[in-house]
Amino acid sequence: MTCPVAGLTITAPWNASGGQSRWHASLHSRCASRARSRAILMCAAWRSRQRRSCASALLGLLPLGGAAAVGSVAGSSMSAALSCSVAVFLSATGQKRDASSNWARVRAAWRGTGVTCRVPAAGASSPGLPSLSPKYGCMSRPTTDSGLTERVGPSVSAPSRRSSDAAVSSRHTNTEITPVSRSIFTRLRCFNSMGRGMCFDTMLRSLLVFLGSTCATRASDNSNCLSVSSDLISLISPYIFKEDSSEEDTDPRRSRLFCFCLPIRRAMDENIDLSQYLFFSKLGNLIEQREYELDFELDEEILRITFLKDDLFRVQISQNHTFNPKPSAGIRDGDLSFSELAIPVDVLQQPTFCCIQTGALDLHLTSNPFTIKVIRCHDGSLASQTTYAHRADKSDGFLIQRACTTEDHFYGLGEKTGPLDRKGHAYTLWNMDIFCEPMTREFKEALPEGDARRDHTGTSFDPYYMSIPFYYHLAGGQAAGHWTDNPHRARFDFRAPSHTLITFAAGHITDYFFAGPRVPAVLADYTHLTGRMSAPPLWALGHHQCRWHVYTQDTFLALAEEYRRRGVPCDVVWLDIDYMDAFRVFTWDTHRFPDVPGLLARLKQLNLRLITIVDPGVKYEPGEGGYPVFHDAVQRGVVCHTEPPQEGDPKHYIGQVWPGDSVFPDFSRPEARAWWGEQNARWVESGIAGIWNDMNEPSSWRGDLDRMRFDQGHAPHGRYHNEYGTLMAMATHEGLRAARPTERTFILSRAGSPGIQRYAANWMGDNCSQFSHLALSIPMACGLSLSGQPFVGADCGGVYGDAEGGPVSGGGPGAGGRSAGRRPPWSN
Repeated sequence: MTCPVAGLTITAPWNASGGQSRWHASLHSRCASRARSRAILMCAAWRSRQRRSCASALLGLLPLGGAAAVGSVAGSSMSAALSCSVAVFLSATGQKRDASSNWARVRAAWRGTGVTCRVPAAGASSPGLPSLSPKYGCMSRPTTDSGLTERVGPSVSAPSRRSSDAAVSSRHTNTEITPVSRSIFTRLRCFNSMGRGMCFDTMLRSLLVFLGSTCATRASDNSNCLSVSSDLISLISPYIFKEDSSEEDTDPRRSRLFCFCLPIRRAMDENIDLSQYLFFSKLGNLIEQREYELDFELDEEILRITFLKDDLFRVQISQNHTFNPKPSAGIRDGDLSFSELAIPVDVLQQPTFCCIQTGALDLHLTSNPFTIKVIRCHDGSLASQTTYAHRADKSDGFLIQRACTTEDHFYGLGEKTGPLDRKGHAYTLWNMDIFCEPMTREFKEALPEGDARRDHTGTSFDPYYMSIPFYYHLAGGQAAGHWTDNPHRARFDFRAPSHTLITFAAGHITDYFFAGPRVPAVLADYTHLTGRMSAPPLWALGHHQCRWHVYTQDTFLALAEEYRRRGVPCDVVWLDIDYMDAFRVFTWDTHRFPDVPGLLARLKQLNLRLITIVDPGVKYEPGEGGYPVFHDAVQRGVVCHTEPPQEGDPKHYIGQVWPGDSVFPDFSRPEARAWWGEQNARWVESGIAGIWNDMNEPSSWRGDLDRMRFDQGHAPHGRYHNEYGTLMAMATHEGLRAARPTERTFILSRAGSPGIQRYAANWMGDNCSQFSHLALSIPMACGLSLSGQPFVGADCGGVYGDAEGGPVSGGGPGAGGRSAGRRPPWSN
């Protein structure tokens, strides 16, 4: 809905060297949504809350390239002042009120503050203020950086000094003039967007004048700086950004506009309260330079920049002056060097600026806030512009903000629903069993009723089974890559037109930048670090028969023999959970499968391999004569705890999966991975060809995974949750290699994180027998391949329900659904 709102005249006389002038502005706002629009009155209490200079008030709000977003500030020797009548943000409230009632409320709110408002006469013009582009509404200045052209709008210059107080008073009898501020705005750089309910340029002009009267400065205060008021942030936050814009952007310069606005916004489905973060600000001296590694002072921490290639570098920011040398299992073992050739690294440092040059990149490091701008040397294009923030309360967690434009595109993040291009969407990285209601409840309840994303069986639910915090940023036909080596829960928000927002719940900042500029070059460098898939067994590329079904040995062999009798190509047959004895891993149900050696021998005669499912949940079965695998795991101390053990009394985490109460191997510990590898080695010695890892997000039907701790209870769940599937695949891979050192391994995993491709293939998890899910598998598989995992597939037939138009035989794990009837390929 577009709704014109009553106009408002703002008058701001200029006092400098005894002269005054008038500044008028007409305020018009537009409401994009009646539900979100509301009346915002800048209450008079602000006058007493912020008694400082207003000149830098927008400095923290509108950082651009580390330089002052608000232009030059008058020196202390210049006696300048601004005052205004009023700045009111007024949008439709959804209630019908007449104009006189609204303005009466406005005047009442400002009564006694020294600031009043005047309603312009109908059709009255508003002279004196430069007209701005309604689309961009930006007041900016050109930059001298090579390859970067910014949108340039008219600057705000000092109004002329032709009027007197008397003249102003005679024309605006309702205006009380109170010069209260010592600073003036001469240049303003801002992002040019239409805010919710208000044109952004109009909001900023009104805000500028408002600051002149309310953020007062005592006459004795010579400070030109001002910290951002939290009230100010909360006031303007709904107006700075909106979800998207219906207007077409035709300005060609827009494609190279990389300007920053601190996004003061609360996402509809997940609050990102930026008042909880503080951006790193002051870049200090170069502490040490070691060949390809540079250490700088950064506020109270250390900034470390490491060059792995001349177009690939890593940014680390310490916590309490310490770095995490191995933040995750994502980096492969071995030599990470790309070439024996030396990397030229030249450093030029100024007090608040530093330039680092390699043969391929120029890095510009600036302060206030600390910003890294990356420029490609071959064409001068701006590849990236990034700021970092930490939690204001010094607790764990951080934020990354990167500039973008409306024409940019984003790809990657592994297994995600929706389109292949992530632009316009927000994603949570937290491995999720999407059919486990206790696990999905949190994400569903965060969304409004009727939102399609609440449906875990739909094609837009998020999060999903895998989490890979690596993505491509395509701008102007060139690609850059970003990988944050951090396994904790994260949020990637690509909805704003001017920036991306990335938050991590915990961990260190370890950020890799890949300059590209081609997508294959970025992917090659990323997989050089995280590893590449090994050549699979040839039979793994053939047709596989897999369906969630309760087989017996006879029915299973009959299915295999029918494939051969009919001449249907098939290389592998799979068994889901019902082959086990009460779902105990590494066991057989001897009633259904009384002769396992005979089964394997017959399959070998048919030239068919067998793959069995192995879940991480180990049935909790204490007591004499119980389950040997459980007792061995507990005796060797390789299961997860709920807290560190005290006086020999370990507190085992007991979740619930298919066996019922279950314990889980603590794959964060090398001892647990070695134990799990031994179990798998013994399992495949009988002739089983490969392993299928399921339920390894990890999943627990109790939904109390926060109680599952790692490293014998010392590490919180969030540290290893997203890596659990990868670490399980690592352990399984080592077990299979030990059992068959001369053969290629085959492991299929549902969950994963960066580096999973070194050990296993992935399928895209449980789905439904719907053509919409079949269509979704295409961009989802492409997203995984772009994220370093090329060996991927989907349940073509679906796991739950019957396919539209009739039953479908499966092409992947679980296909067809356990409740479905007997449906081999030739049944239709």
